[in-house]
Amino acid sequence: MRSNSSSAVRILIAAAVVCAAVAAVLLIMNAVNAGSPAVTDVPATEMRTYAKFYDGYCIKLLAADNDGLPFDINAYFDESGTAWLFLPSGANASALIARVYDEDLNETDAVNVRCGLNKTGKIEFENTSLQIGVMQTDLPSLCIDLDGESPTLYDIVSDKYKSVTGYGDTALYVPAAAAKEYGCDEVFISGDEDDSQPGSVTLKGRGHSSWMYLDKKNFTLKFEKSVSLLGMSKSKSWALVSNHFDRSLIRNMIVNDVASALGFYTEYRCVELYVNGDYCGSYQLTGKIKISSSRVNITDLEKKNETLAGDSYPPSSAVTVDLTCGATVKYWEGLESPDDVTGGYLIEVDIASRAKKETSYVKTSRDKYFIVTSPEYLSREEAFYLGEFLQGFEDALYSPDGYNHSGKHFTEYADIKTLALRYLVDEMCRNPDGGETSTFFYKDSDKKDGKLYSGPLWDYDLAMGNYSGFSATDGFETKNRFYYPELFKHEEFKKEVKARYGEVKALLEAAAGKKADEFKEYIKKSADMNFKRWDCMGKEIRVAPEKAAKSFDQACSYVKDFIKARLRWLDKNLYNEL
Repeated sequence: MRSNSSSAVRILIAAAVVCAAVAAVLLIMNAVNAGSPAVTDVPATEMRTYAKFYDGYCIKLLAADNDGLPFDINAYFDESGTAWLFLPSGANASALIARVYDEDLNETDAVNVRCGLNKTGKIEFENTSLQIGVMQTDLPSLCIDLDGESPTLYDIVSDKYKSVTGYGDTALYVPAAAAKEYGCDEVFISGDEDDSQPGSVTLKGRGHSSWMYLDKKNFTLKFEKSVSLLGMSKSKSWALVSNHFDRSLIRNMIVNDVASALGFYTEYRCVELYVNGDYCGSYQLTGKIKISSSRVNITDLEKKNETLAGDSYPPSSAVTVDLTCGATVKYWEGLESPDDVTGGYLIEVDIASRAKKETSYVKTSRDKYFIVTSPEYLSREEAFYLGEFLQGFEDALYSPDGYNHSGKHFTEYADIKTLALRYLVDEMCRNPDGGETSTFFYKDSDKKDGKLYSGPLWDYDLAMGNYSGFSATDGFETKNRFYYPELFKHEEFKKEVKARYGEVKALLEAAAGKKADEFKEYIKKSADMNFKRWDCMGKEIRVAPEKAAKSFDQACSYVKDFIKARLRWLDKNLYNEL
């Protein structure tokens, strides 16, 4: 994460641990709170966070001091030296008590904070005066408490290889209205005595370029047992999506709304993320794309592989081999294959450099790379089958009449409807990742359907004009990449695109109209806190252009205006062609 550049702001080291070791550096996020005029003595607690300091002081809000505050939080100092207290919903913001600590994490004072919401004021202690501000969300708050002996948040985000994993427990604090809407409890705590609850959780980095280059990171949250969060279907693994490229915070919300209406799996909730009391920002909590009855509902071949392998799973020896059909596959020796290796498979299109580092993959003769997400470890028979299947589809597609050397038509391999729907969403949103990365497909057993389906839809934070060099509303984006140039040579695909065009356009117009305003209003308080913590408005974030986000209001308007103009261009240049 980033450190403050102001000469006044000193990020002094400090991570307090159980054994009294004071260590390391800080680059994380912090929030504060305080409550009730009378300050009572609170037993000393283990401060296991990386605390941000200003002039040798850090500030905390303790739950024991403050009415309605469910967990301790740390103040975040911005570059001007103002200490910001980012409150979860339910905390009493009118009468806060903040505890002040020196650089050795010894408490020096307790002070009342009375500046009011979205305002700043002064606090004074030990002949020192500090500016302080208070903000509060109305969204659910996800609080992850990493164990004292676990790697810290700083350790996790500092590792460019995403190999560091933190472990601990988590809790969700949900406003009453949201709990009623989602049909969930107002408080969820992992590790409860009840066997029906999941135990400890792990926190790990996720993403590719977003992990390497963004300050606000994406994470994977994994429970020991499957659990439903905020009314979503049960899962062990969850993704915390930062949307840091997207200063409107609504691009993925818009596409998820359209995708759901089109029949693609999609589930997400907006949450505030706190890790060890540090405010990390506004996130989308979503189930990771996986094979299950409530997500990608196909045969779970990975489960069959694990059962057959027993204690020998996972395997330890990988093999990469060229097949006679022209494909190249990476599989794992020593795995026994089930009787039926025709599915199900969950695969993701990605670039060569990434795919080659993954556990299992297929490369076709025309250099299309497919990461095999499930089964993660392919047996020899599975790899050979999938490689020949994908190569057979590709060969048929590139044939002028649509038939490969085996006499099979490309429509016998793939579901044209989902291919057309996915194409239209990507093209209408001008998604720079479409067909290049974050593009999922799945295939069930031949005993069921057996065709290759496009979906679920994922990762649209750079779409809708949010990619430098590709932010114009005119020009084709997706039509000239992946398999789409070949698909457009076949009347079957062109007819399907034309048949689905009006449906996708109407949904996108609705999502980018009144619904976009509703999304903006829903996320507004969270956005205000997020962009106070992450000062990135009116700046270029690598590939995301400055013009796409000069303010939160302008960023949301930019998305709406882009889609309207984009659809007008496609009406003239795609639909009329079809």
